Amino acid sequence: MQTIPQFLTSLVYQAVVQTELSDVLDAFPDVRATKNPKFGDFQSNHAFDIGRKMRTNPRDIAKRVMEQLPQHPAIEKVDIAGPGFLNFHMRDTWLCERLRKMMEEPQRGIIQSGNDQTVVIDYSSPNVAKRMHIGHMRSTIIGNALDRLYRASGWRVIADNHIGDWGTQFGKLIVAWNRMADEKAFEEDPIGELERLYVHFSQNATEEDLEQARMETAKLQAGDPTNRQLWSTFIEESMKEFEKVYQRLGIHFDETLGESAYNDALPEVVSSLKACGLSTDSEGASIIRFPEDT
Repeated sequence: MQTIPQFLTSLVYQAVVQTELSDVLDAFPDVRATKNPKFGDFQSNHAFDIGRKMRTNPRDIAKRVMEQLPQHPAIEKVDIAGPGFLNFHMRDTWLCERLRKMMEEPQRGIIQSGNDQTVVIDYSSPNVAKRMHIGHMRSTIIGNALDRLYRASGWRVIADNHIGDWGTQFGKLIVAWNRMADEKAFEEDPIGELERLYVHFSQNATEEDLEQARMETAKLQAGDPTNRQLWSTFIEESMKEFEKVYQRLGIHFDETLGESAYNDALPEVVSSLKACGLSTDSEGASIIRFPEDT
């Protein structure tokens, strides 16, 4: 379904063709909504471009074009304002009927610009073992708004929630859990207890504690069953918390893959970087050095 500005632009263009003025313009200006409703609903300023090219009065151009406009049930009246604006007043009964037809359409009259194209939208992306903060909510709301707009416009959307579920913070959390977890508090408020443990560790950790956290992280990434079980529990409870928010907002994701989903691919990435000469070894890790001047 054409938009109203597209429909009116087509009418005006055909009228310009009838006046044999269409060749004057390189590009035909679109009809737009008026800024002030006292001048009608939509407005065309084509006469200014034509008048400037022909060095003639735009109002005379607008009058010639208006005389060629066909009668149409959508248009109540057309008039000329100022130095040459062509103003369209739409008929209320036609607008109501158009709105009714749009509501009967599956796409509600929205232009289907997707053309079988696919877009991946990565949004929300909260961190496991923590509650969402305002930054996550901002990403969630804006991301889902884009998600819905693209879907409504006929795109195939893949909504991806890339959660933070990997890294040294889990080593820190595992150390804190093993030392001081309150399992009763965890049953009552899992995320609250996990946040308490993480904050306590972060505020009180010694260098020895940080080294222990790095060791627990290495064990987790190597597949240690005990650490993996703890880690899986943290993720499960966190996702329950996140899902409460998503259900309240009516949000659904097609994919929920955290950083851990790519762990098995890392050795191949590192090998590829070494083979290309892009990485070097440093303190037991493979790194990519960037020159200081960049």
